[in-house]
Amino acid sequence: TNTSRKYKSDWRSYLSESKIQDFTRIDSDIIYVSTIHKAKGKEFYNVFIMLENFDASTDEAKRKLYVAMTRAKSNLSIHVDSNSVDGISVENLERIEDNSYHNPPLEIVMQLGLKDVVLDYFLNRQHTLRELRSGDRLHIDGPECFDSTGHRVLRFSNKFLVEIETKRNLGYEVKSVAVNFMVYWLKEGAEEESLIVLPEVWFVKRLHTVISKTITS
Repeated sequence: TNTSRKYKSDWRSYLSESKIQDFTRIDSDIIYVSTIHKAKGKEFYNVFIMLENFDASTDEAKRKLYVAMTRAKSNLSIHVDSNSVDGISVENLERIEDNSYHNPPLEIVMQLGLKDVVLDYFLNRQHTLRELRSGDRLHIDGPECFDSTGHRVLRFSNKFLVEIETKRNLGYEVKSVAVNFMVYWLKEGAEEESLIVLPEVWFVKRLHTVISKTITS
């Protein structure tokens, strides 16, 4: 690989997968969650790789796994639910097989990006949005969210509505929504930037789902 050559396609792919928090400074006491692609070029003392239903039979999959593994400077832990890494043999390697059942988390938090909200929805709500601050709680009603005074401030995209339905099928419901980031977005062809809201959404496991799983497990 010629590392001195840069490709615009790689740069666009990196930006499309990035979130605002990806560009903040990483402290030693912060857990940084990343896709393998976005971890390229970075190094960490401790790396945990989560491989779910991972198929390492193709060259592309092996390349991605190599990229992920070489991000570790000191310690590397691979959590996998298949035999895709059974062929690895290195010094000081420790294998631990865990056959116990792990309940799904009781709460899940998602930090939404530009593709999770309807951007044009914000254009006619600039005055209301200027009153919002990071951390402000929002009231959700269907695909829309309202501020404390009852004003509409954001609408979820169809993409995120599908995500909500997916979570609902897994036994989760939306617990709360809050303002995460207030950022400026420039619509293509527009002359001025518009303020938009990127929220944080908390999902909680429905109680009857937890009880049912506990009884049957």
